[in-house]
Amino acid sequence: MKRLLITDEDIKEYVNRNKEKWIREKKERDAKLKRLFSSYDYMNWLNSFTANTKGFSDEDFLYFPEKISKEDLDKVNNLGLFFEGIEKYADKNYIYPTMYEYQSYYGIKDNANEVYYKIGVIEGQGGSFFCDRVEDTSELDFIDFNDIMNDKVRDNAEEIELSKEKGKVYKKIRRKLLLSCFESSFFYLLNISHITSKYFSFYFFVNSFFNTKLFY
Repeated sequence: MKRLLITDEDIKEYVNRNKEKWIREKKERDAKLKRLFSSYDYMNWLNSFTANTKGFSDEDFLYFPEKISKEDLDKVNNLGLFFEGIEKYADKNYIYPTMYEYQSYYGIKDNANEVYYKIGVIEGQGGSFFCDRVEDTSELDFIDFNDIMNDKVRDNAEEIELSKEKGKVYKKIRRKLLLSCFESSFFYLLNISHITSKYFSFYFFVNSFFNTKLFY
């Protein structure tokens, strides 16, 4: 079998060809993210959509999209972006997620509908996002959606300092988890493909990147 070889020129050509598209897509994504947190529309939809199911993931309708309406499917597919907005707010305020096995999630409080959720990501070769209603609120700290919508800054200095220390531990765990997921994907490809030395160089670059102080 002929080996696949990607040169530096191939990579540069690919980047130059797609650069404008990526910039445009990022602007569209940023605008959509802003809209998600500019009103209660998404929270109201979550309240309605989870009233009977109690929860869902963005993979639930991947192979059977016809089971729900197009509007609902669009909202389901926005769950990852919604989680991204929550994570950005949490990072800025030194609020770190609960981690359980391959899950990372935040508690979100919807005061308008008096509903509580845990919204998070399941790390893996692909990764998926999930949202579950929470009945027992005693074991999880919740972020008020109003605080995210209004970009409210936490003002408890002592609590923030404690969160910073907790964050150092979280980032170490997350770094190892992401590297583990990357390694499993890489070596799966290695077992089914003819991989050139360039791919090995890429692997060791990513490995060293995950072990830098950026993740501490």
